[in-house]
Amino acid sequence: METVIKLKSSELEIALQKLKMLIQGDENVEITITVKNSTKKEEYFERLTKSIDDIENNRNLVSFSVPEFQEFSQSLIK
Repeated sequence: METVIKLKSSELEIALQKLKMLIQGDENVEITITVKNSTKKEEYFERLTKSIDDIENNRNLVSFSVPEFQEFSQSLIK
């Protein structure tokens, strides 16, 4: 059996909990997740161009030292 489930990102957490309950104990289940962005090609390239411009002009950037990055990444794991 094969099925496709389409969700909004806001529905993902609840759907995963229900899916986990549904397949609990069945080791032969294979799950494939595909993320599809509905952003139009033009919008994507506009954002990409703006991001490149921001980087080149040192605007809207966030930077970390290595210790700061390690501390931040550890805080995300907790």
